[in-house]
Amino acid sequence: MERRPGSSRFLKLVKEGAKWWKLCGQLTSILKAGKIVSIAEVKHMFLDSQLRSYTSSSNYALVRFARALIVTHGCVFADLPEDWDVWMGMSKHVRTVCNKMCITEYAVAVRLRDGLRARLHDPQYSLADLIAFLCMANSVCEDDDA
Repeated sequence: MERRPGSSRFLKLVKEGAKWWKLCGQLTSILKAGKIVSIAEVKHMFLDSQLRSYTSSSNYALVRFARALIVTHGCVFADLPEDWDVWMGMSKHVRTVCNKMCITEYAVAVRLRDGLRARLHDPQYSLADLIAFLCMANSVCEDDDA
């Protein structure tokens, strides 16, 4: 059997033009440079749009896409408790890494994020940055252990 993920995704997208158009209009109302945006809000916009290409079962892909939209539009992550829940629900790998580092609660993650903000002199360092750093650091450590 030939694997055709690109064409499969395209066929799903092409049948949902009106839904995508409506979603894009909603997204443009919140994705403005410098605006504080909740990744949970963006994720819910996708889920509420009832797109077949982005469902609750495609959580990892959806969160990555939502993060990319927020970053490329120059927005600032809100880092709300519900955003932490989105990051923790992103994948088993993220949960494993955070559990391994004893970062299991929102308050702990925010304290660590705030410490890194101060240390790096980066007031926009976010939970998204923290998650990416932890996952990359864990991968490097695992590679070194091999």
